[in-house]
Amino acid sequence: MDRKIELMFKTKPMLMRPPKSLHKINFPVSDYSEVISALRKYERTGFHENYIINSMFNFHFNDKNHVILVSLKNQNKSLCVCRVLGVDLLYYVGESLCGLGYIICYV
Repeated sequence: MDRKIELMFKTKPMLMRPPKSLHKINFPVSDYSEVISALRKYERTGFHENYIINSMFNFHFNDKNHVILVSLKNQNKSLCVCRVLGVDLLYYVGESLCGLGYIICYV
């Protein structure tokens, strides 16, 4: 089996547990490319001006096993920003949360 697919399967048990944190996105984000761009910028600079985003990105780069699920308002899919066994994964899941914008962390 392909290594990325194997790692994606390891995220399912994390997603089945209750989330460790849930934050409403209370600022405009039009699509997931903005999220990925902000993540890449944080990777270079180590800083994001929004405290919650800064904390989530910091957690992402310092923890080895987690899923950060990003659900944007009025989108029909969610973005999974994961790190499994220290390997970064980005993939989409088919359902969004009631058309609302949230960032949810699972470990």
